[in-house]
Amino acid sequence: MRAIRPMIILMLLLSCITASAVGPVLNTMVPRGGTRGTDVEVVFRGKNLQDAAALLFHADGITLKEIIKAEAGSMVCILTIAPDCALGPQPIRVRTATGLSNIRLFSVGNLKEVDEAEPNSLMSQAKAIEIDTTVNGVVNNEDVDYFTVTLAEGERVAVEIEALRLGHMLFDVKARFYDPQGREVIAEDDTALMKQDAAFIYTAQEAGAHTIAVSEASYGGSGNYNYRLHVGHFPRPLAVTPMGGMPGATVLVNWLGDTGIQTQEVILPTEPAGLSPIMAETDKGVSPTAVPFRLLEFPGVLEVEPNNAREQATAGQSPGAFDGVIGEKGDMDWFSFDAKKGQKYNVRVWARAMGSPLDSVMSVYGPKGNQVASDDDSRGMDSFARVTIAEDGIHTVRVHDLLKRGGDTFAYRIEITPIVPKLSFFLTDYESASLVVPQGNRILFRLSTRRSDFDGLINFSFLDLPEGVTAEYGTFAQGRTEIPVLITATPEAMVSGALTSIAGIYEKEGLKVEGIYDQKVPLVFGRNKIVHLAQPVNKLALAVTDKAPFHIEFTVPKSPIIQRSTKRIKIVATRDEGFTAPIKVHVPYFPTGFGGGTLTIPEGKTEAYLQLEARPDAPLGEMKLAAIGESGGYQVATFFTPIPVDEPWIRYEMEELRLEQGKNVEVKVKVIQVKPYEGSYELEMRRLPKGVTTTKIPIDHTMTEVTFPLTVAVDAAAGKHGVVGFAVMLKQHDEDVLQMFPGNKITVFKPLPPELQKKPEPKPDPKVAKTEKPKPKRRTRFPETQ
Repeated sequence: MRAIRPMIILMLLLSCITASAVGPVLNTMVPRGGTRGTDVEVVFRGKNLQDAAALLFHADGITLKEIIKAEAGSMVCILTIAPDCALGPQPIRVRTATGLSNIRLFSVGNLKEVDEAEPNSLMSQAKAIEIDTTVNGVVNNEDVDYFTVTLAEGERVAVEIEALRLGHMLFDVKARFYDPQGREVIAEDDTALMKQDAAFIYTAQEAGAHTIAVSEASYGGSGNYNYRLHVGHFPRPLAVTPMGGMPGATVLVNWLGDTGIQTQEVILPTEPAGLSPIMAETDKGVSPTAVPFRLLEFPGVLEVEPNNAREQATAGQSPGAFDGVIGEKGDMDWFSFDAKKGQKYNVRVWARAMGSPLDSVMSVYGPKGNQVASDDDSRGMDSFARVTIAEDGIHTVRVHDLLKRGGDTFAYRIEITPIVPKLSFFLTDYESASLVVPQGNRILFRLSTRRSDFDGLINFSFLDLPEGVTAEYGTFAQGRTEIPVLITATPEAMVSGALTSIAGIYEKEGLKVEGIYDQKVPLVFGRNKIVHLAQPVNKLALAVTDKAPFHIEFTVPKSPIIQRSTKRIKIVATRDEGFTAPIKVHVPYFPTGFGGGTLTIPEGKTEAYLQLEARPDAPLGEMKLAAIGESGGYQVATFFTPIPVDEPWIRYEMEELRLEQGKNVEVKVKVIQVKPYEGSYELEMRRLPKGVTTTKIPIDHTMTEVTFPLTVAVDAAAGKHGVVGFAVMLKQHDEDVLQMFPGNKITVFKPLPPELQKKPEPKPDPKVAKTEKPKPKRRTRFPETQ
């Protein structure tokens, strides 16, 4: 028993190493939100949270006040929500000593917060709540949660539910509203502005307790179907027009879908063009979540009715924007703008992407009424077209709903903008938008770029990297959309986390294009991995963690890899004492012209070989290669390793081979020394058809021609067999240098059938004299015919 104990202790140690090495996973938070200006105790539930060190916030306004306790499956924290924190869902990650969690959303509200209290699954069990309250609840399977709110006759109430938008489950919530007599007066499932969440406004027809029922639309549910029910006097518009304005301007917006608020002056931020949500606010409160709004550097106009015909078009300008509402069934709106020949514009309808129920169809017409562009769904369910102006004059644009629908929330915005180059960056393999690098180690990832309407060399850099962390990378040359990036943390780098920016620029001949990191992190998937909700982020989450129990390195080769050939590159692992687990190794990025497989460094071993391939188009010179190793929940990388690349040292020429089953032949091959090689070697002919064999031929640098004896079996595979090849194993600096080179095509024929084979004429014996009898002379009076 004593002899076994050390082994048991070692196994326990290894299990601890593996467990602690697995990064944290965040499943949910309870409650799913809190009131701004308060401290909130929140329980985070997930996996591997026992070494939680901090929280990482992608937006300002929430800070971690205290971690009360942390266990493997949960941690309890106190969050401080600033009084001016933005309302609505905010992305949060957990950072532990071993990694970063996925994003979860914590929703910030402006009302009194209460928790749902069971039992409340029957209308008779409905729990009374005060007006201006947010309820944090959960819908279990076949569950319905009932609440009552007391209203005076004529009192207006707004109801909004956050469910899918909390970013955890594909929760299709449904809300029902009952009057004091128990009659259903509203049943709301999917409100366009809220995606698959519900919202409505109601004015009480009689005084008394009104009932709200919350359920999953098909009466599903589980312990993870969390929701936040907001009930109050706050404004809850369901659309806005205009949907955008110029940065820094003061805009009078018209709120739609809520008679409790009609207009509001909004001072827009001085940010670059793009999305900048706004909040509806009155003396009764502020809406729980924002309404999408766009910033554009060009002026816009609101539609002026009637504009249902081309000759009634509301006049605007290009570049510019047009805002309106398809207010009723069959409505269509027209706008006009002056344009000059040769101008190029992007014409984009913003509707469904902004929470409008409109399924737009957009058409652009020239001065003579000729249609120059038309589109339905080029941008999701919104319309887009690229237009080149063919002649000077007044052009028009028309928009309507695909099914001729309309209503007071069918708002839209048409933007006519010049075609300008755009640039952004994103991670290819890490849709979580997070990276983890152990102290004294490296991580490798692929960074991609989106270019539009330009090409050329892009310079970029990483900003706000933690102290002791550096980034190594190449360049985005013309036409290149992806490069490998190596992040290295020194052994002295502190265990920490940061949000890192990426800034890039292209400059040439007066053109300047700037771009930043921009990625959408999927949160909720449907069938076939269709993304129902994603969180946009413009910073990369990066964490330095505790040391990994192993390092990996490529052995730098002294000899090159040859075009059209392969080379074995040794990779070596340095293991901490006691860490013996297998290490899986792969190369996430091969430069153009190269390829290779994967490998595993076996349990307890310290080395293995990568089979690297150089194709005919592999660039000559030096190629840098790095690989990723994964084991025990850790992921590390090698340095960028320089690998020399050379053209073939020896070339071979041969004629096309035409063989016949059962007939052996000799094949002459011309040898051409491209690069002097003084040694001797054996030349091998490869890729011969089945049934065709030969031997290796000894050769040295003095030979210019060799002959291969080919044995062709009677049952050799007949037909065309592509190109045979040649292979030799050379030596340089005591390393093998494999060279492969193509020969020529080979075809194997079947012999002709015996009956078609021509028999040779017998040869006369020269020793035997020929004696011919004279031809008898015809006895006739007629001459012989020729």
